[in-house]
Amino acid sequence: MGTAAQLTELKHLWQLGFGDPMEWIDSFFSGYSTPANRYATMLGGKPVTELHALRYHGGAYIYGVTTHPDYRRHGLGLQLMATALEDLCRQGVPQAMLIAERPGLRHWYATMGFVLASGTVEVTGYTGENMGMDDASLNAPMLRVASAKAYIDAYRTRHPEWQPREIAVSDPLVAGNCGVYRADGSFEHTPQPAQGAVTPAGLARMLPAEPEPHITIPPQ
Repeated sequence: MGTAAQLTELKHLWQLGFGDPMEWIDSFFSGYSTPANRYATMLGGKPVTELHALRYHGGAYIYGVTTHPDYRRHGLGLQLMATALEDLCRQGVPQAMLIAERPGLRHWYATMGFVLASGTVEVTGYTGENMGMDDASLNAPMLRVASAKAYIDAYRTRHPEWQPREIAVSDPLVAGNCGVYRADGSFEHTPQPAQGAVTPAGLARMLPAEPEPHITIPPQ
């Protein structure tokens, strides 16, 4: 997704989904969207779904998730999210975060393994623009384990008092997370879920990692 024509189509899809002015969309694509962090589903040579996984210290902010109205409710958004999360897993990104302002969207993301955090978070760009909801009360982040090994390693670093132990993980969306985390910090991938394995949502509840109250997205 890097040609001028493809970027134009992505911008129009964004505008269709969110109604933002093209001036703002142009600034987002020039400052944040890169071939490494944008994902799209192409049908007939045109994008019908898109999302952006913007890196910040300690995670990735899932932003600009939208599907063309003619292609909704066909599972394309779920498939694209799985692709993005698999990439983040390979890159060793501990967790993904997003903000969903409506209960229906929160339920949809929960089916993908995202867990609603207890507080709120302010997300801004490196030049100060708001990248969350205008109503601060709606900035309730949802978190999702991206790389199980990196997530547990990060938890161990933040909580040195925690006693490392073996944790089996089963992830229906991210094959790279299926396996067993050993007490020595290694991760053994397994093709089949181990007995008693926890899901990404279960792992996040077992070892909670609340986001910082303010996150700044750097240049990508």
